[in-house]
Amino acid sequence: MSYAEKYKAYELGYNLKRLYWGMGYATEASKAMIQWAYKNLGAHDFFARHANENHASRNVIIKCGFQFDNYGKLEKYDGSEIFEASCYRLHIE
Repeated sequence: MSYAEKYKAYELGYNLKRLYWGMGYATEASKAMIQWAYKNLGAHDFFARHANENHASRNVIIKCGFQFDNYGKLEKYDGSEIFEASCYRLHIE
């Protein structure tokens, strides 16, 4: 998790080996990261996004309490591909 100045929020991201998909690890780890950032960094605003075709990541983001914000783009870390994406926000008081 890192602070994204562009979004004025901490960006949540994860990448799991396919072997571990569907086991709940991404949701559990994401919720723990959000709570850690809230308690230890004083973070109140979070941002997450997923490629539109990636329904499993959408489910993780929704289970963490994020609300849809807008459509955008998502780029692979190495810049080799760009995907149409859905973007979400979470605010914790």
